[in-house]
Amino acid sequence: MSDENGQNALTQSQTGPPVQSETDTGQVSEHLRQAARTLAMQSGSRRGIYRVLGLRPRRRDLAFRLAFVMTFLLCLAFPLLAGTFYYLGYVTPQYEAETRFVLRSALPALPNSQTPRDANIASLKIVQDTLVVANFLESPSLVQQLDAEVDLDSVYSRSEIDALSRLSPGQSLEDKTRYFEDFIDVHVSKVSGIITLKARAFTPQDAQSIIQQIFAMAEDRVNRLNSEIWTSVLEVAERNFETASEQLRAVRTRYGELQNASGVFSVELEAKALTEVLYVLRKELIDLKNRRASLLLEVSETHISVVHLNRSISVRQDQVESLKAELASAQSAFGTLSDSQQLFDELEVKIDVAQERFKLTAGELEQAKLMNTVQMLYLERFMLPALPQDSVYPVVTWELAKLIVLCLAVWGLMALGLGLLQKRLD
Repeated sequence: MSDENGQNALTQSQTGPPVQSETDTGQVSEHLRQAARTLAMQSGSRRGIYRVLGLRPRRRDLAFRLAFVMTFLLCLAFPLLAGTFYYLGYVTPQYEAETRFVLRSALPALPNSQTPRDANIASLKIVQDTLVVANFLESPSLVQQLDAEVDLDSVYSRSEIDALSRLSPGQSLEDKTRYFEDFIDVHVSKVSGIITLKARAFTPQDAQSIIQQIFAMAEDRVNRLNSEIWTSVLEVAERNFETASEQLRAVRTRYGELQNASGVFSVELEAKALTEVLYVLRKELIDLKNRRASLLLEVSETHISVVHLNRSISVRQDQVESLKAELASAQSAFGTLSDSQQLFDELEVKIDVAQERFKLTAGELEQAKLMNTVQMLYLERFMLPALPQDSVYPVVTWELAKLIVLCLAVWGLMALGLGLLQKRLD
């Protein structure tokens, strides 16, 4: 009996362990298959193989893990915390003043302007001058003049302004120009030509004062453009008027000298007078000849009356011939009367031309004087800068949204770069 129990125990001891060994073998095989599949999935990454096998990470993997953490902190967490603190509790509010104006021209309103030609010219000039004014409002020249008038350091470099928004004292003109570009905005409407000017400062009073000073400088610039243009036009008109006056004076002097030298005040009057005298002499000559012919019917040629008539006829004939010679023959240095007529005609034509030019230049001079006294270009402001009541900058939600997007973009790019580098090294 004991032998049977011992045999049964031996049989159980022999059969028991093999059953438990088969179960463990199946589990191990399953684990091996899973590990094989996991290793097959991590075949391109040593870091993944180490993690699957439960091995200790290498120092390079620890360095990349630390780099990812530092990238998150430096590119996302810390900037967001700093930006939130800055915009919610540290930034100095800014106030914005606004004015609107348009450039006008007085050219269409002048009495001598020709519509629509002058109106079209004025419109083109207005467009050009509007762009000039807008360009001036964004130029370093404006910043230089504004600094000389109001001292930008006293407005934008005060100690109560936060350090990130404050203008560093003693900056150069270029640095002040770049700084002030963020505090001024100029917009020109393409349809109406209205210029919208906005300026910001850290107090409402400074904002209003700055924009009023900028408008005054823009108006001064327009006045200088107007005065420079018409001053040069007036100088040219005065020179042309003086030249025309000298030419007219010279031609009239030559005409007077010709009259004095020839002894003829007017060739037409001279010729008319000689013609009338010649007509009278010829008429008297004809009468004398008729009387002599009638007398010869009664007396002889030796009669005293006939002799007197013959002498009178001879004198009249000499006078007629002399007048004819005076009309048709040469006279001293001026030739015939017709030659004198040609000289007088030439000078009269020159006098007419000089007079017409004198009248034209005189009209241009009067027009230039009128233009120089009238303000041809002026700024018409129809929206006065009111004292700002609420700060318009910064818009906290918008600034924080931009900061979040920027930080996420930077952090994403840094993380992507580290990931690609780590994958390449693995």
